[in-house]
Amino acid sequence: MGADEEPAEVFADLARDLCTLGADGVARRVTAVAPGLVPGCEDAAICLLDRHGGVVPAAATSERAALADRLQHEAGEGLCLTAIRGVARTAPDLLGNDGGPIAEATGIRCMLGVPLVAGTDLLGALTLSCGTPYAFDARAVTTARILASHAAVALAGAAARRRGAELAEALQSSRVIGMALGVVMAQRRLTPEQAFDLLRRASQRQGRKVREVAADVVETGQVPVGARVR
Repeated sequence: MGADEEPAEVFADLARDLCTLGADGVARRVTAVAPGLVPGCEDAAICLLDRHGGVVPAAATSERAALADRLQHEAGEGLCLTAIRGVARTAPDLLGNDGGPIAEATGIRCMLGVPLVAGTDLLGALTLSCGTPYAFDARAVTTARILASHAAVALAGAAARRRGAELAEALQSSRVIGMALGVVMAQRRLTPEQAFDLLRRASQRQGRKVREVAADVVETGQVPVGARVR
């Protein structure tokens, strides 16, 4: 097998692995493979955007990589945040620009930041680092972009699966609650609003979710003991 074929095999194996993982698993897997895949890379970190637009550290291969990202977030600037805004950039030598404090605190001299983009959605940033200045050449940048693309597609897939699971759970909860309401309405001759209020107060009294109380009603055919309508 030629050297040029090895990255292709790694990416193929990676794609198969990532399609089964959640967001945290994707972040850990991608950062773990980066040092052996991207020329010059010694450490890697991933930060993701949450549903409210906040930046959340997701994975890092070392404490110094995590610290480098944290220092950038605290300062409100840096290569990681630039990547999260959608711009890939390399800092060849942190001591030669505004990255001096990071270099002094972590020993990192060279960094590469790549956005994680799926379609038009910015999901986060992949940050690669090395203790040697000028570590990332054009080949490293290209490989990092490919790795970031794999990560972004996998993250988008994980998010879609999560939304699907949440929707399925919500639909199932609605069906169960609807069936329980029918039982309560029939037994107590209540309106839908009164029946739901009865289930809600029963759930508060028992310290359980409404869906759980409703499931008991559907299974047993019995209204919760002591349940009364206001």
